[in-house]
Amino acid sequence: MFRQLLLSLLLLPLVVLPVTLNEHYHEHGGHQREYVMCQTSDGELYFYKNKGDSDSGYTTCDVDIAKAQLVNSINETGWGLLDVEIASDKISEWLQGYAAGFVEGRTSRDLIALHIHNTAEEYCVGAEEYCTRLAIFLLKNIQYMREQIEMNRKDIYWKHVNVSINQFVGIIDGYDGKVNQRLSDNNLVVHPIYLIQLAGDIEDLEIKFDKPNHLRRTWIGSGHCTALVKISENNTNLLFSHSTWTSYSSMLRLQKRYRFKLHHTPGRTYTFSSYPGSIPSVDDFFLTSSKLAIFETTISNYRRTKASTRTHPCPRAATVSNQLQRPINFSS
Repeated sequence: MFRQLLLSLLLLPLVVLPVTLNEHYHEHGGHQREYVMCQTSDGELYFYKNKGDSDSGYTTCDVDIAKAQLVNSINETGWGLLDVEIASDKISEWLQGYAAGFVEGRTSRDLIALHIHNTAEEYCVGAEEYCTRLAIFLLKNIQYMREQIEMNRKDIYWKHVNVSINQFVGIIDGYDGKVNQRLSDNNLVVHPIYLIQLAGDIEDLEIKFDKPNHLRRTWIGSGHCTALVKISENNTNLLFSHSTWTSYSSMLRLQKRYRFKLHHTPGRTYTFSSYPGSIPSVDDFFLTSSKLAIFETTISNYRRTKASTRTHPCPRAATVSNQLQRPINFSS
């Protein structure tokens, strides 16, 4: 346990991302890739690696929307670094989400493909009836969220849920290299990238919808993560550390930074440990622009309670909460 906590402390500078990705690349090596999504004056979206060198039929754009930079140093350090940045706060909220997801999906598509192969590719093999029940539940759930978004257009919480859904859709489109391919909700909820987003819920859903026992991916005994919080001598500093562990199939790790330009959003920029294609951290460990350090530990609760479709998947709810959370002023 001590070695795990020490490892987390050593990795903390990577989460903060104190150097530019170019500096990290020159120091540690690896593979570097960058993609940009841009928009023409008539609203058409394109993406490119370098101006004039596009795999999307790039034409002259009027404005850049989002940029993603990836340094894949997994073979050198065990980690890749991904930085996603929205260009302007004048960009609509849904488009910020979609563009951020698209450039991430395009930039890290190789790692996403490997992560799918390692974790999700054969998830339903031998459990087809369970996956049918799960897909019905997930479809009703995403339809509920879309209904609430439509009914609460001015509500800041539902605006952020909409950003998150569009970010997920963007990751799939970027991964496929197809702008605005408009997959139906039926196709979205059975996509392997959607399964990656459900890492925080899948243990409970497997029990609720009767996945065969020998195929369940529950954390046995030691859970998934642990944390250490300590006040230094004379109460001068608050020290915190977080460690996570899982199977070798999830060894592809990314340190991510999302830099949105969303209005009325204290945590519009945040860094976190994560996995290819995953919008949430899953671990969870965040540092946000609202000056908060946010992390959690595993508390498994395997009870066959009624699963409601009128809720949010845990990772999406956590992401929105982290963006909207303001620091507490203990002096007031």
